[in-house]
Order: sequence, then C-alpha cells, then structure tokens
Amino acid sequence: MTVMSYREFRLRCPYGKWTCADGREVIFNREYWPILERRPGENAKPANPNEWIPWKEQDYFFDDVNSPWQRLRRKAAADTLARCNRVLTEWGFPALPKPSLRKALGDSLTDRPRVNPYAQAWRASDTLGLRRSKAIG
Repeated sequence: MTVMSYREFRLRCPYGKWTCADGREVIFNREYWPILERRPGENAKPANPNEWIPWKEQDYFFDDVNSPWQRLRRKAAADTLARCNRVLTEWGFPALPKPSLRKALGDSLTDRPRVNPYAQAWRASDTLGLRRSKAIG
C-alpha cells in the first residue's frame, strides 16, 4: 500500500474551490494555496501557489472534523479522501494515496517557500508529451 508523507499529502490534497467572475476555477489546499486551475474550455494545470485569487464563490470539499488525515474518525477520513480523489481525477490529475498518520516534528507547511507539488509532475508530463489534448469536464 502506498502512503504519502503527511506534509506532501497536505500540500496536494484539495480543500476547496474558488470560482472567479470570468469562470476560472481554482482548487486550493488546506493552507489556502492555489494548487490547480482551469479556465472554461481549457485543460486543468498547476496553479501559482503565490497568486492571490479574486474569487466570487468559494466551496469546500471537507472541514476539519472530517479531514482525510483525521485519525479518530477513519471512516469519515476515507470518505473524504474518496471525495477529494474524485475531484482530482475529474480535473485530470492522479488520485492521492492514503496520508501518513505520523506528523513529523517540525512538519510545518508555513515555514517553507510555497512550491506547487503538481508543477514538477506537470513539467515532466509535458516533456514526455503526456498531457491530454482536450479539455476536461
């Protein structure tokens, strides 16, 4: 069974979606960093994690009670992970494995520069010519 580090999981896991006035949609993580974006008629791509998004609507995929890294409510965590993975696959990105339940000491997301974990994989897929040719959803 594949397990992703707690930090990596928190960076990649979609927490919610912003919709902008022009129809652009942006998925953000629990730190409210943009991680994925798509414009009407275009494929989804990694977002700039440092961009301030002028959203008009904000939706959430889960809250702190039913987070996918929740240790005490494992069924709720599994259901939330499935919901987040549906979002990722609908946007053309791979599903996440289960997160590690061990949070490493000093495993803070705010003490490091903002880096989008999807960007490296995106660049690699572009080099290999693996990006989808049509818009998703």
